[in-house]
Amino acid sequence: MWKLQATVNCSDGVERTNRERKVMLEQIQAVLDRGYVIAPRDARVNTLYEGQYMVVEEGYDNMALPTADGSNGPWCIVGNDLADLINQAYRFAP
Repeated sequence: MWKLQATVNCSDGVERTNRERKVMLEQIQAVLDRGYVIAPRDARVNTLYEGQYMVVEEGYDNMALPTADGSNGPWCIVGNDLADLINQAYRFAP
């Protein structure tokens, strides 16, 4: 899990301005503070969707898995664009 690393390292190969990095780090911290995990994809969640990263409710691994989508398990989004996932979680996670 990237729970601690994500607050320090937002490098995903995309060049960003200092302002963009600051906003991304603020979003990461807010998502983590709300009880979500930013991590490499667990193939057992949201099996209907592709992606190498996920933002998911903390404790998801203690819930009934696998899940086809968010309707039958933990709140989770998956995808390949880590910055976009973090932004979506920041804006839409309950």
